[in-house]
Amino acid sequence: MPHTPDHARRLLRELEAHLPEAANRVLERERYHDPGFCDRFLAYTEELIFRQPTAGLRVARLTPRLVHIITVNEGASQRQDNMARLVKALGLVGAGYRAVGALAEAEQEYRTALRICERERLSPLHRIDLYLRWATLRNRQQRFGQALRFIDEATVISEAESDENWLAVALATRGVTYGAAGRLREAVATLSKVLANRRLTPQVELSATTNLARAILELDDPERLDEALIHLRNARRLLGPRQSVQKSRLYWIEGTACIRRGRTDDGERRYRKALAGFRKFCAVYEHALVALDISALLRFAGRWSELEGLAAETFARFQDMSEDAEALAALRLWLEASRERELNEALLSNVKATLEQRSRCNTPSGVARRLGS
Repeated sequence: MPHTPDHARRLLRELEAHLPEAANRVLERERYHDPGFCDRFLAYTEELIFRQPTAGLRVARLTPRLVHIITVNEGASQRQDNMARLVKALGLVGAGYRAVGALAEAEQEYRTALRICERERLSPLHRIDLYLRWATLRNRQQRFGQALRFIDEATVISEAESDENWLAVALATRGVTYGAAGRLREAVATLSKVLANRRLTPQVELSATTNLARAILELDDPERLDEALIHLRNARRLLGPRQSVQKSRLYWIEGTACIRRGRTDDGERRYRKALAGFRKFCAVYEHALVALDISALLRFAGRWSELEGLAAETFARFQDMSEDAEALAALRLWLEASRERELNEALLSNVKATLEQRSRCNTPSGVARRLGS
């Protein structure tokens, strides 16, 4: 007999306290082999990827096998529903890989999911989710034209199906893509339109709010800095009290906005909150990049001993977590210049540009090793 919704929620709450370490329980114990539990577990996994990408990927990689167990147990009568769950699960695995920088692996999962959509003749709505995930992947790869084509495909389906929720997600993804492509005024206009819709899901509202703040900040209009800070505070409110990689990114952006407003001490405090979050969640590229931003403040203030300690700790941590030789070489230059008190703006800019480029195209090998990839 299928679980009641309340029982499925209770099972998930009991399991959540032990995740991701106990994720294998969902495959080993029959009480989890239920479609109602599976649906809630998929939703939980999406949130976990958002908050803690490494842990989220570990859990996501189990979800296709959970769907397979349910499919075998239920037989042919529920095949369409279970194939839709499998597409969702593969999309989540892809999202997890993208979140940790394993972009080729993410691409493979999305292609597999799309083949299932076509083979099983699933509702076109299932392709929307895939196309928008793909657009996010293309943004990470800086292939913005392709990202916009995926968004166009998702928009056409959303309009044909009269699905207002997916239309809002597609519009938000378009705004994010404009911002990533440097089309900042289009990004601001598009994301402002998204936020005018009062029926957004929390995740769409959060994405639109965060990226609107980022686009306003990159416009470099001093008169709009306070507006950016308001959006960033709203985004942190939407995230709730939990620490997460996303909240750390918000503190990082907010720190930059504070510094541009002339509030250097506030900016440094926010940078250090971001640094602590990135350290906790093993986000090594973000950790290194925000450390570079802090080092610019320390250099300007002549706080060389703090700068050297920050550079040494950052380099050692990156070396432990990654085998990216190019990024390590750049960080070594930064460390040596900090020790010699010869760090200048040009070197800082070059090191940061290298780390940003490597973070877009490199798979964090330390994460891959821990996950057995």
